Amino acid sequence: MAKVLKFGEPYTLKFPVPRHVGDNTETIRTVTLRRPTGADLLLVDEFQTQPMRLTLEMIAALGDLELTIVKKFDGEDVGPLAELALSASPNGAASGATV
Repeated sequence: MAKVLKFGEPYTLKFPVPRHVGDNTETIRTVTLRRPTGADLLLVDEFQTQPMRLTLEMIAALGDLELTIVKKFDGEDVGPLAELALSASPNGAASGATV
């Protein structure tokens, strides 16, 4: 049975992403999305004609990540994170995402 991903629970990336911090490189292995605020939901208005941009912006905002990092996520990792990130939007799913 598939696990349901919820806000506040870590999602383990199937394909970890390196992030350069100064002279060091760290690997992002998990992402935890927080519940969206009203300000986060304004992204829906801003990018409503750009669904993929909206998806990546929401993941970045709710995961407290830079958009440049989220753009490096593998498509297989974007799917479940997108489902959760957009679940609280006016046109999103009820809650949670299937992993």
